[in-house]
This record gives sequence, structure tokens and C-alpha cells, in this order.
Amino acid sequence: FFFFFFFIVFFFLDVKKKSISTRMTSTTQPQRILSEPFLPEGGGLPPSYASSVRNPHLRFSPPTDTPLISDVDNVEEPRVSTTGFVHKGPALGVRTVDQLRTVDWMGAAIRDKRSNKQRSKEFTHLRCGRLSLAYESMQGWLLLAIIGFVIGVIAGLTAIGVDWVSDLKVGFCPSHLWLNHKLCCQRDTDPALANCTSWVSWSTLISQDYAAVIGYAVYVAFAVVFALFSGWLVKTFSIYAAGSGIPEVKTILGGFSIKGFLGGWTLLIKTVGMIYSVGAGLHLGKEGPFIHLACCVGNVLSRISARFYQSEVRKREILAAAGAAGLTVAFGAPIGGVLFSLEELSSYFPHKTMWRSFFCCIFAALTVSLIDPFHTHKLVLFEVTYTHNWGMLEIFPFILLGMAGGLYGAFFIKMNLTVCALRKRFLKMWPMTEIAVLAFVTGLVNYTSPYLIGTQTDLLSGLFGQCDQLSVDDQALYCNENIVGWIMLGLLIAGTVKIIFTIFTIGIKVPAGLLIPSLSIGACFGRVLGICVKLAAEKYPMIANTYAITPGIYAAVGAAAFLGGVTRMTVSLVVIMFELTGGLEIVLPVMIGVIFAKWVGDAFGREGIYERQIVLSGYPYLDMKAEVADDVYAADVMTSKDLFVLPLHGHTVDSLTQVLQTTYQGYPVVTSHGDSPDLQDLLVGYVSRRDLEHELARALQRPEVFGNTRCYFSLNVPFSRGVPYVDLSHILDQVPVQVAEHTPLDRIFDMFAALGLRYCVITRYGKLCGIIKKKDILQKVRALEEEERWRD
Repeated sequence: FFFFFFFIVFFFLDVKKKSISTRMTSTTQPQRILSEPFLPEGGGLPPSYASSVRNPHLRFSPPTDTPLISDVDNVEEPRVSTTGFVHKGPALGVRTVDQLRTVDWMGAAIRDKRSNKQRSKEFTHLRCGRLSLAYESMQGWLLLAIIGFVIGVIAGLTAIGVDWVSDLKVGFCPSHLWLNHKLCCQRDTDPALANCTSWVSWSTLISQDYAAVIGYAVYVAFAVVFALFSGWLVKTFSIYAAGSGIPEVKTILGGFSIKGFLGGWTLLIKTVGMIYSVGAGLHLGKEGPFIHLACCVGNVLSRISARFYQSEVRKREILAAAGAAGLTVAFGAPIGGVLFSLEELSSYFPHKTMWRSFFCCIFAALTVSLIDPFHTHKLVLFEVTYTHNWGMLEIFPFILLGMAGGLYGAFFIKMNLTVCALRKRFLKMWPMTEIAVLAFVTGLVNYTSPYLIGTQTDLLSGLFGQCDQLSVDDQALYCNENIVGWIMLGLLIAGTVKIIFTIFTIGIKVPAGLLIPSLSIGACFGRVLGICVKLAAEKYPMIANTYAITPGIYAAVGAAAFLGGVTRMTVSLVVIMFELTGGLEIVLPVMIGVIFAKWVGDAFGREGIYERQIVLSGYPYLDMKAEVADDVYAADVMTSKDLFVLPLHGHTVDSLTQVLQTTYQGYPVVTSHGDSPDLQDLLVGYVSRRDLEHELARALQRPEVFGNTRCYFSLNVPFSRGVPYVDLSHILDQVPVQVAEHTPLDRIFDMFAALGLRYCVITRYGKLCGIIKKKDILQKVRALEEEERWRD
């Protein structure tokens, strides 16, 4: 009931989006429209024009009626193909950069401060001004609390749904159809699930003669049906629900807007599709998509407050906090979620955002604890506690696991990207067929192994656990000393099978994450190494009596190392593993495994799987860890031909309205050509399209304003009284970020990444030379990377 209630609220908020946007526009912008009725002396001035700024040291094309380039990003939506999937351009390249809109974080921050200042002035004149200001300051915290609560509810109900759908492939509970296998057998006197009488398997229900064959066939059939249903939901309703969504979230938090990616439909389809894709038994996880789901919740619920929804800066804080809460409910790690948002998701993470993220994570974790989806009083099913410590001699196996994790990460990234590129080239038109074939083969293989037939959380719970803390069924699978050799062989086969299937599964058009598969692969090989070390120690009584070898610790170290090798996570991963295990004793082994995994992985490439997926998809993203050449300068990157600029004076309402017919998002303002030659084309400032549209629309609502009414970006000219004019000086940014034409590209790259810039003006002795956009930097950096690959 709560699950569908929240989605009804989401859709209601989606319908109210336009009305909130209109109300926000009319209340938060500055109220200044017209100045006193003055007219400049000396008669009329020339109209606005497209000026080609000429510099003797650079070549420029002559001015044209249709300017070719400006500092603008073309707002062009992705094209939808006949198959229902979004066409995002070539498999490799940057053409999709033009399909995304750049967000000007610095401009948004300035507008936000201006709006707050205006609100404070308005509230000071009210009788209850202080109460109103207190309510304004509390809105953010209340919104974060609601977001954390909703994320926790969705996480708890999703965990219940995944377990139920996964167990439905094997059987059902006749007395309570909504219970999974473990909950159905919880009241049985026999603790073993194999002897449970409350659970009915499909093979027993259909026929006793061919029980094994029928059970096998029903399991595979359900796996294919569930996977196809998940793919059909994604294809029909929301293509953005496919994959984990983490690369796109990184791109959005990096300063680009992907329309519809964080909408209500994406939230609904990804939630339901994730339940069935994970329940189908495919080698993927739900923990990665939780981050995307959480950001969808934050984006949708931010529409409650127009103050947050219309402010790009505040919305980014909400999305960063929601992403941290998503990882919190996925792994039961509030601190790890905050550090993950800091280390992996956000390119700009101030102290205020960290505190708000932690606040949101607390509410999400409390909600999951209240729901208790696993009936174990744990946030996640594979949460364990170790009672045995490790010894110094075990450092060498931990180092070995770290090196193996780095090698696996490099191998997985290379193979998965190759498969994804081939998929885009040959299987683009048959996504559902690919899903059906992959689900069929996966079901055939999973049913034959006791380590693969269940969910991956059940597998991790057994691999991480100590033998004296495991259930009867798990002790038979992981701790039976009579069949140690078969256990090691089964885990090696399971880990190898998971590597192969994960390479082909990550990238299909269903909700899919790679965090849990990487953890489970590393845990399988880590557990095998732990068993080997334990058997070796038993041959030397001195070692066996000194150290109590726990294979579960090796599984935890292996899981962290393999995941770190794939994602290049470091500090956040160590904290997540600490919060999962609850033991300070294994922090150092996990740190050793993670750091060696990163060292070995970086030897094959510094980029993790998410950064490589961003490049493969062609998304624009400035990676702070990227190495930029220092022998390339601003003059080599900037746009300098046919710049569309505006003179400081000589505008009318009609001429500026014609300017707004272009698709440019902003215009540099320079001194007029009527000035002396030394003062021509000097940069005065920059005006954004948004502010210009808003001011002209408000000015035209005044009865004394007509199409020939004068408009000025500066009032430093002689005036005479008598005729009204529109004052636009307050929307002119007189201090745009500008650098010299010989500034190295690496310095400009750091400025764009750290400050969240959308554009940077290039000047020479104060005169406008060109403009550098974020997309220009991306194209140049990737072109240099391609040249370097060809040289190698």
C-alpha cells in the first residue's frame, strides 16, 4: 500500500511541475524592470548586430547573418529509434555532447545568492519575518528527511520483492503466498530449508515422477519470463531505467542535464524492473541501481519546494545527498554512503553538502531498520561480525588478493567494454532477443550449482560468515570439513562462471548493477584462499595454535579488492566493508587489499569502469583524476570565429527579441564600434539567455513599453528625460571568468572541474578573443587521448 501510495505522490508532483516552475519564476527573480523615463542624448544608436571580433594575431571569418558558433550549448534532445531505445550516437565519440545541456553552476550560485538576499529583505518587513526565515532554512532539512524516508521504504520493499520473485522460480508458500522461502519455513521445527514442509516446490506440485526435470524446466522458464518482463518495461516505458545509472548520475552532478533521466517514470520502471531482473537470477545487482533510484526520488520530491527545484545549486545538493542515501540502504553503510558520494559521484562536494548527505543517510538507514525486510534486525543480509583476529603472517595472502583484484579489474573493464561496443554494433536491433538468450543460458547454469541457484546476497552472507554463526544449510555448503576439496572446487567454478556471465550481462537493457557481482566474485576466490591458508596452518601446530584462520575474513578482503579493482574506489570502499562487518580488526586487511588492487589496476589505466562507460556512451564529464597535457593553450581550444556578441548600447526590445530567436544560451557584451579604436571590442560582461528572456518578458507587461523602447546594459551615458527605457544593467555579469589566450589547458581544466564553469572568456589586453565551453575542453581532451592511443 505504501509502495503505490508514494508513486501516486510522485506522479502528482510530476503533473504539478509546470505550475511550480511558473510560480518560482515569478517570485524569485529580481523585481527591477524599468528605470526612470530617460532618453540618451544625441538621437538613435545602431541596433544590435552579430559582430566578428578581429584580432591581428588570430584569423576570424567575416560577420554573417547566421552566426556559426557562440558560447552556447545546442539544446537538442536524444533521438528515439524505432526499437524504442534512445540513439546516443556512435559507440565511441563525443557527438552526444551536443545532445545534453550544460548547467552553469557558478551562474546558478550567483542567482541563488541574489534570490536569498531578496527574500531576506522581503521577510524583514513582515510581522513574522523571523519565523518565515526559520521556515525557509528548515525546508531543506525537512525535504532531506522525507527523501531519506522514501528511499528507505523503497529499499525495504524492493528487498522483500527481490527475495519473493527469486524464490518463486523454485516454489511458493501455500499458506502465505507473499512469503519467501526462509520466512515461510521460519516456524518449522526443522531448521534446514530442505526439510521444510510449509514450502511447496513446483516439481512436487506438478508431478512426482520427473521432479528434477520439471523443477529444472520451471526454474529456467521463470528466469526467462522475469528477465523479458524487465526488459519489456524498460523498452516500452523508460529506456533510462536500463543499467546502473551511476555513469549518468556522475555526468549530471558534473554539470550536464539529461532530460527525463531522473523523472517519475524512470523511478517507477527501474524499481519494478530491478525486482524482476535480479529475481530472474541474472548476474547483476540491485545495489548500483539504488543510487540512481535515490537520485530520482530526490529530483521528484524536490518539486515540493520550488526554492530547491528551480535552483541548480540546491538541486545538486539534494541529488548528492540522495545518492549517498541510496548506497546507504544498499549496503547498510551511512558513513560509507557519504564518502562514496564524495569520492565517486560528486565533482564538487562542500562541507554543507556533506552534512546534509549524512542527515539524509541517517533517515534512510533508520527507515530500513524499522521495516526490517530480512527479519534479522540487520540493514543488509550479508552483515557479519568476526570474533577471531588475524595474524601478521596473513598479510601476504591479503596482498595476493589485492593484486588479483587489480588484475581482475583491468581484465573485466577491457572485456566488458569490448562486449558493449560489439553489442552496439551488431545487437542494437535485437535487445529483447539478447535478454532472452542470456537469461536462458544463465538459468541453465545457475540451477546446477548450489552457490548460484540462490540470490547473490545469500551467497555473500555465507561467504562472509564464520562457521559458528552460519545456519545449518550454509554450514553444509561452506564449512563441511569432510568435503573441503569439493567446496573449494565449487567456489572456483562459481567464481569463474560469474566472471563470464557478468561480462556479458552488464550492459543489457535491464536495470543492472555490478557492485554485488564484483563483491561475490572476489568473495568466492577469497574464501578459497582462506581455506587453503587454514589447511596449510593446520599442518603446523605452532601457527594453528597462535592464529585462528577465518576464511570469512579472506572473503571480505577478496570482495573489497575485486570491487576496488573494477571501480577504483578506495576510502569509501574500506569504510563500507567496515560497516558491513562491524569489526575494526579487518580494517587493515581490507585497506591492504584495496590499495594493492588500485596500484595494480592503475598500471593498466587510471579510469574505473564508470569513467570508461561514460567515455563509451559519449557523455560529457570532466574527470578530476584525468591527466591533461600542459603544452596545449587556451588559443588552441577556444572558439574564435563568428562570435555572436552584443554591443553595450543601441538596443531595442524588438532587436533583443530577435536575438533570442537563436539557440544560444548567452552572449558576451563588448564596447560599441562607435567608440575610439583603442576602446573597441573591449569585454564589458556577459548576459545569459535566461535572464534576458525573463527581463524582456516582464518589461513587455508594462503598458509604456513597446517594441522600439530602448534597452541598455549600462547607464554610463548622458541621458535626457522624457522617454522610458529598459535598464538591463543588473543582469549583466560584469566579472565573467576570463583568462589570457596563453593559459595552459590543464589550468583551465582544473578551473572548469572545480568551479563548475560552463564557459570561460578568453581575452588579450582586455579585448575579446574567444570563448571556451566545457564541451570544447571535452572534445580537445578526448582528441588528445585518441592521438596518444594511436601513438602507442
